[in-house]
Amino acid sequence: MDSLDWSRKFTVLSISRLDLNSLGIQADQVSTLTDADMERIADILIAHHFDHEFEEEVVFTAQLVLAEKGSAHEYIVLTDATEQARGERYETLD
Repeated sequence: MDSLDWSRKFTVLSISRLDLNSLGIQADQVSTLTDADMERIADILIAHHFDHEFEEEVVFTAQLVLAEKGSAHEYIVLTDATEQARGERYETLD
């Protein structure tokens, strides 16, 4: 795998007017949102959810996927904060 493969980005968050409507916001309200409003909503969501805890969630989720592939260590190593938040230690099933 070359460096371009390693630096390739994968979208984590996207939101659309259709998403907002399907979440219960009335269509007439959604139709008033401009593209700038939608960008602001996305920016606020990013600020709220992609904080320091997001990095821990990325590591945890990647380790789960690796465990499913059978390429993780015998035990998934979690940071203390993630472990406390989850309330338990996760083990791979061999």
